[in-house]
Amino acid sequence: MAVDPEAFDVPVVDYDFTKATSPRSLIEQMARAGGFTATKFAEARSILSDMRAE
Repeated sequence: MAVDPEAFDVPVVDYDFTKATSPRSLIEQMARAGGFTATKFAEARSILSDMRAE
């Protein structure tokens, strides 16, 4: 099964650990990572925050 490289329009961005001053800032970087499991982890954090607010 061939995948068209043009179908991917979100770049994968590395974390900058020098700017990760807290777990929150690291997770915010993960949300913008654009690939892999990091974005799912950041989305889970957002869902848990919403659940706690209810």
